[in-house]
Amino acid sequence: MAVAAVFILIFSSGCGLIARMSNETPSEKNIAAEFNLAGLKDKKRPGLKILVVVKQPAWLGAPLVLQQMLTEQIIGQLTVKAKIRSSALISYKQLSEFRSKEPAFYSMTEEDIAKKLGADVVLLVVIDSYSMLNLADSDLYKATLAGKAVLIEAAGGKKLWPEQESKMISVGFDMEQSQELSLKRLSSSFAHCLTRYLYNCPYRKFKTADDSSGVGWQEWEK
Repeated sequence: MAVAAVFILIFSSGCGLIARMSNETPSEKNIAAEFNLAGLKDKKRPGLKILVVVKQPAWLGAPLVLQQMLTEQIIGQLTVKAKIRSSALISYKQLSEFRSKEPAFYSMTEEDIAKKLGADVVLLVVIDSYSMLNLADSDLYKATLAGKAVLIEAAGGKKLWPEQESKMISVGFDMEQSQELSLKRLSSSFAHCLTRYLYNCPYRKFKTADDSSGVGWQEWEK
């Protein structure tokens, strides 16, 4: 009887431990995607293609390479984090080659460009503001980058995401070494703050130190 009692005690304690282990803490949970980009395919388009277009107005005074860096960061994070096959994403090189060969490129809509490149949807990003400030003649920089994004269908231009007019993204930091590293950091942070809405992002990774997007971002639990 004593042995049986000990067995029952161990078993019941073990069940309690398993139950506690199965209960996710907030930091272990995922934040549900606002739009599951990886799931955007059906019988009509099993080989779904996605085009990322970043618009960088000349008046911003931002380096031309920022457009390429931001496009490649978004594509890279959609591949790694959203688990979208690289073959489903139109590369920046493909877009750049098409632009150089198409005389009417700058008069074309994003939907027209997507259809020419065989893409079904367009993730359009428009940069609204950019700043890069050198700190006291040092090799340190303070920088910000802000813009908006929408996901639209190539055929018909129907907006798929977000529910509001566009998703506003804003990132920045007070100190980074060299302009090159600053551009890489801006691009990476912006890409994360955009793509996190397009897959089930782990709670602990949703917010980053450079994020200044949305209402109440300062109070987000780190």
